[in-house]
Amino acid sequence: MLKSKRILSAMLLLILMCMMLIFSGCSSSYSYGGDVLDAGDSAYVFLNAGQKLELDFAELFGNYVQDIKKVEMVSGNKKIFKVKGNEIRGIDTGMSDAKVTIYTEKSGSITFTVYVYVVNPFKMTEIKTVQDLADMCKNEKGAYILKSNLDLKDFDDWLPIAKYSADGNYVNSFRGMFINPDGYKIKNMTIRSVANRPDSRSNDLGLGLFETLFGAYVDGLILEDICIDTTAVIDRDLNAGGVCGYAVGSVIRNCKVDGLVVSQSSVGGIAGAFSRGIMFNSHFKGAVENTSSAESGGSGGIIGLGYENLWLIDCIAEGAIRGKLYAGGMIGQRSGFNSSFDKTEDYVRNCSFTGELNALYTGEIYGLLRNS
Repeated sequence: MLKSKRILSAMLLLILMCMMLIFSGCSSSYSYGGDVLDAGDSAYVFLNAGQKLELDFAELFGNYVQDIKKVEMVSGNKKIFKVKGNEIRGIDTGMSDAKVTIYTEKSGSITFTVYVYVVNPFKMTEIKTVQDLADMCKNEKGAYILKSNLDLKDFDDWLPIAKYSADGNYVNSFRGMFINPDGYKIKNMTIRSVANRPDSRSNDLGLGLFETLFGAYVDGLILEDICIDTTAVIDRDLNAGGVCGYAVGSVIRNCKVDGLVVSQSSVGGIAGAFSRGIMFNSHFKGAVENTSSAESGGSGGIIGLGYENLWLIDCIAEGAIRGKLYAGGMIGQRSGFNSSFDKTEDYVRNCSFTGELNALYTGEIYGLLRNS
């Protein structure tokens, strides 16, 4: 009897330990945490809730400041992350930033920004069905985790995720978080018209899984066999990409897209137009085409039109990139640099393109590079 009780106690203890690992070990279920990316005069940190990371300020910002005397770092939201010295600790799901002030022996002080993204999969809304995916339009600021493979073949024209009014007009962009740590796939997204978009705007409609990302975080999204082809839409200038039509101040990370993207303005395999953000470790395979001769657009393997402080790191594009004026292996057209720290060539690092480029102006990185 005593031996049986000991065995039972040991089994209960083992079960309890397993439960503790399940509910406290978010970092083991989400493998993308613990990373830091330097982007010139700023940095990006990705953490799981409960995870800690120490920053090497000399390594991150050593190109801009030397003879560091003292460093102060302050959390922008202690509910999301806390700081202690040079250490950042993830607290709960969310996005915020830390202000880093570096004091030097000779040059006084200078302030940098560290953008921090923290995820806790157990506190995120699960996306298990196509309807769940479509319902993200109801809360454009939510935090979502994909938990199943999805097939969009029954949607004739996918309505890009955004907030819409009752009569279907665009109200707001997606400003939340979407992660896919388990590698689920979304297949057969098709957009051939904008008949489901009664919006009166003519020059700023975005087409993709998301309409526009604004201050958003998308990580691990896998889109297969997509078809965006608005050739038949002749009265609208449309920006299109597999993940989104537009992105502003956002992070797109670890994403993969394959298929066809054809539209009339800024067209990219992953994003139509992208400003002030970062795309990291993402891959497109397929065909991209911009059918318009307007000088404001472009056709790119990753991004159609990039401007201002946009960083592209460890990205790959494969396929056929075509346009009337500009076709770039990475970015169709790039303009609007406004950083006082970095050279234009520093904004694209360790990226590659293989395939066909066909337009008046072409390049393996940029189809056209404007320095203003």
